[in-house]
Amino acid sequence: MSQTLRSLFYLKAFGFKFYEPAKTKTKIEYTSLNELYAQIDRCQLCELSHLRQKNKQNASAGINLTTPKLVFVSILEVKNREFLTNIASKNLNIAKDEIDFISVIKCPAKDKINKHSINLCLPYFYNELSLRDIKAAIVLGDEACGYIFTEELSRARGIVQNIANTKAVACFSDEYVIKNPSKEGEFIADLIKIRSYL
Repeated sequence: MSQTLRSLFYLKAFGFKFYEPAKTKTKIEYTSLNELYAQIDRCQLCELSHLRQKNKQNASAGINLTTPKLVFVSILEVKNREFLTNIASKNLNIAKDEIDFISVIKCPAKDKINKHSINLCLPYFYNELSLRDIKAAIVLGDEACGYIFTEELSRARGIVQNIANTKAVACFSDEYVIKNPSKEGEFIADLIKIRSYL
């Protein structure tokens, strides 16, 4: 973490108030996906971006110029893509090539991500969702649900909501369903609630 960023966190701890980017998370600021992705690649707002640039990596997580009918949304890149693609295509009657994945965090990242980085990436996520003109989204897991719907998964699960002009429903995470096969029926039931918007 840079010295400047550390100093700002100390000031915040002592009661100073700063502009919170998460408050403008749904504001559309870009006119094209190419413009948005160029800005994401230039981003230097958090330690993930500095690490990405130090390792000479692109901010490519979840970036795609296609317009699928359905996207699965998570904080980090989804690891069980084949599982989700198979279950969605079978139960929603859509082709596998009409399914895609979006992660909120655009920089390559491993496991735990701090709230600050997620809040800084949320405006990029909402812009991408809107500019790609996606019909429906499945928000995976409690963490993604908390940031995107600002509700716990237990309260938001299975309810169709509108995010950035896209119909979305919160579901269990893919990892949770794989570890708890008895929850697959509930996962499919939540998934089916989005079918009429495809």
